[in-house]
Amino acid sequence: MTTSIDHISHNRLLEELRIKSSAIDSAVNGIAFGDLETRITYGNAAALNILGGYTLEEVLGLSVLTFAYSQEEAALIFTEFWEKGSWSGEVAVRKKDGSRIFVHLSASIVRGEDGEPVSTLCSFIDITRTRQAFEELRLKDHAIASSVTGMVFGDLEARVTYANAAAHELFGGYTWEEVRGRSVLTFADSQEEATRIFVEFFEKGSWIGEVAGRKKDGSPIVVHLSASLVRGENDEPICTLCSFIDITRTR
Repeated sequence: MTTSIDHISHNRLLEELRIKSSAIDSAVNGIAFGDLETRITYGNAAALNILGGYTLEEVLGLSVLTFAYSQEEAALIFTEFWEKGSWSGEVAVRKKDGSRIFVHLSASIVRGEDGEPVSTLCSFIDITRTRQAFEELRLKDHAIASSVTGMVFGDLEARVTYANAAAHELFGGYTWEEVRGRSVLTFADSQEEATRIFVEFFEKGSWIGEVAGRKKDGSPIVVHLSASLVRGENDEPICTLCSFIDITRTR
């Protein structure tokens, strides 16, 4: 009876191991095992693909540090990894063709039943495009914030969700708390004209022209306004954008 139970337990263990092995092999994130000197003992297909098309035979026995774009950075990470038993963060990696990519890496020490280290495990995903997209967004955000042109974003009901410094200055020094959530129409000198422009704007998806407004102190201002609907990936409207310059003195 005991033998039968042991046999069943053994089969269950083998099945669990097969499932876990299959999961690692087919995972979309790169997974690599190494010995305690970080020499690679296994890398799944995703890891080999992320690193530029290596074969498993080409990477077996190599130190994971050889793939770091900066050996100095790798040495710092390696030291911290051994001190804490794990490490997680972004790191630059060199692909097979020498090009640089960025990955988000989670590294840990695998321990045996007695708690002793038996191997190392690295799991990583390619975040190069995400970083590039974030950097582009950061640059655009800086360009909008520092633009000398007034720029205001609003929701689909034209309530203000963002206004850059130039917009605040052009309209007489409003604070963010004073404009947040207000309809852009309330800054127009004529509500009738503003309503007409708003209707035409939503019908055509954009509007360009001159419009009269009132500054914070009540004084008149004339701006050249360019308004447009901002659309998402599926072409659905997601917000409004108004950019304008003060042309009061030039009229």
